[in-house]
Amino acid sequence: MADFDSFANKIMNTDDNLNRAGEFLTKEQLRAKREMWRNIEGTEFYADLGILSGAEQMLDAAQKVAGATLYILSKSPGAKNFKTGINETERIARQKTEWVLSNLGKYFTPENIFITRSGGKADFVRPALSDVLIDDRVEIIDEWRAAGGTGIHYTSATGVVKDLEKL
Repeated sequence: MADFDSFANKIMNTDDNLNRAGEFLTKEQLRAKREMWRNIEGTEFYADLGILSGAEQMLDAAQKVAGATLYILSKSPGAKNFKTGINETERIARQKTEWVLSNLGKYFTPENIFITRSGGKADFVRPALSDVLIDDRVEIIDEWRAAGGTGIHYTSATGVVKDLEKL
C-alpha cells in the first residue's frame, strides 16, 4: 500500500526497481541496493512514504471479498543490511506499523498488522481460511500459493480490484 519504489528511486536517483530479490538484480543493481539500505538507515524513510494510487479502492474491494477483517503482512529488511543490525530492523517495523495506522487506519488496527523480521510471508498462510495475499513481488506470491494460499500479484490497483472481484 506504500509507494516504496517511487521514494527509493527518488533518493537513489534511479529508475531501477531495487525492491526485488537479489537473484533478479545485476551486480551493479545489487551494489545500488546495498547503498540504498545504507541511505535509509537511521532515517524516517518508511514514515515518509506516499500511499499507492488506488490503495483505498483495493482495500474496499478486499473488504467485500473478505467480509471481515483485513490484515497487513509486511517484512522488514534483513538486519544484515544495516550497521545497527536488528535494532534498525525493529525500528523499521515500528515505522511501518505507524505508517499503516496513520495512512490506512480506517482499515487496520494494531492487532491486524504483522511485520515479520525473519522467515517468509508464506509461513503465515492458513489454507483452511482461504487466505489471500496481495504482493508486488511475484516470488512471494509463488511461495504463498505453494503454501496453500491464494495470491494476487500487484501490478496495478485496477488489476488487483479485478482479481479480487473474481474471488
